[in-house]
Amino acid sequence: MVSRHSVLSDWLRFVIAIHDCVGNRDSDLFFGNYTWRQFIITGMAQLTEQTVPAGSQQAIDRMVLEYHRRIAAHLLADPEAVMNKARSNLKRWLPVHEGTPSEQSLREWQLLLDHSTIAELISIITEDSDEGQRLRSSTPFTGILSAEERKELRLHYEERTSA
Repeated sequence: MVSRHSVLSDWLRFVIAIHDCVGNRDSDLFFGNYTWRQFIITGMAQLTEQTVPAGSQQAIDRMVLEYHRRIAAHLLADPEAVMNKARSNLKRWLPVHEGTPSEQSLREWQLLLDHSTIAELISIITEDSDEGQRLRSSTPFTGILSAEERKELRLHYEERTSA
């Protein structure tokens, strides 16, 4: 039997291959009614979708994972802007959290941002595992999604859990 992790890893390789072919030309490539970025986000969500109780930590973790999948699409579309924002966040947060348990997580992110490729970062932030969840809990990728994108995501999860 093929594991979800294996399928998701294959999907990410496919996503990266698409990006290598089309670059940032989001409007130039369509899959049905979706731009390639929307296609990627939808596909990743469907690959890992599971039913979880409304309001549970699992439901929150699923929403945070989806948030990071959308950030992954932004990373593909405009890696420089997303990386600059994440680095700027860390630069602001590190002095505030110096000497606290949070400092170690922020320093870990600093190393990841400095030494990982975009493909590796996408894999890290979208990994459906305890390690991925741990890293997402201290994400420097805040401020990437627009207010409208965050609202859409929240409404999507409220609808799913209230059904």
